[in-house]
Amino acid sequence: MDPEAGGQQNIAFMPALPMLMRFGGRLIGGHPLWAGQIVVLVACLWAFVYVYRLARSALGDADRAAWAVALLAAYPFAVFFSAVYTESIFLLCAAGRSITSAAGSTSAPRRSRSCAGLRGPTGFCSRCRSRWWRSGRRS
Repeated sequence: MDPEAGGQQNIAFMPALPMLMRFGGRLIGGHPLWAGQIVVLVACLWAFVYVYRLARSALGDADRAAWAVALLAAYPFAVFFSAVYTESIFLLCAAGRSITSAAGSTSAPRRSRSCAGLRGPTGFCSRCRSRWWRSGRRS
């Protein structure tokens, strides 16, 4: 499928990854695919750091937290964390939201939910569910 051909395409992404790819592509000389690869690998590494911090706080042991990250990285689905897909960005948003919520921050989880909403349909649904949940808890 030729992306330059125009017309309707069968594959569509929510805007987070294409925007980051376009911006990064301009920074590295007009190569958006390489920029996308860099973006997802950095997001994956950052997400693994967040997952490690979450596991260490939940399990209370650095060794078990390292095993949790190793098992996440060895999971068969983890192949998509290193491909130019939005899964690593979603993992980063979800883990970041959990870390910042546990720390008691109020603005950072909102930013993480907004980023997840730009990531794809599941992130958008998560954002809507969070708004619904918060509105029900206030009344």
